[in-house]
Amino acid sequence: MSWMGQYRFASINQNDDLTFTKNSFIDLLVATNGAAKDDGEEKLFGEPTFMGTSRDYENRYCEFYPEAIVLGPLPHNDDGWRVIPETKRAYKYCRLGAIAIGYPNVPEEEE
Repeated sequence: MSWMGQYRFASINQNDDLTFTKNSFIDLLVATNGAAKDDGEEKLFGEPTFMGTSRDYENRYCEFYPEAIVLGPLPHNDDGWRVIPETKRAYKYCRLGAIAIGYPNVPEEEE
C-alpha cells in the first residue's frame, strides 16, 4: 500500500466501540476536495478510474482515483473503510481534510 499512511473509518455495520471517528470516509473526501479548491487546485476525488472489487486488495470494494485509493471493508471481516493517498499532493490535501473533520491522530506534515 502507500508509504504515506491511510485514514481509517468504521463502516455502518460496526458498533460504536470500534468507531475510529464519528465522521465517515465520505466526509474526508469532501473535505479533501474543499482543501484543494481553497488552494486553487483540482479536486482529488472526482470520477474514479475504477470501481468494483479487486483480488489485488483481498476482494475489497475499491475506488481508484488518479492520486488516491478508497478501500471498503474485507468481505469476511468488517475492518472499516480506508482512504489511502498515493502522491504528495494527495497526502497534503487528505491531511488538511482530516484536520477539517477532526480526524484523530493526523499524520505530521511532510517536508
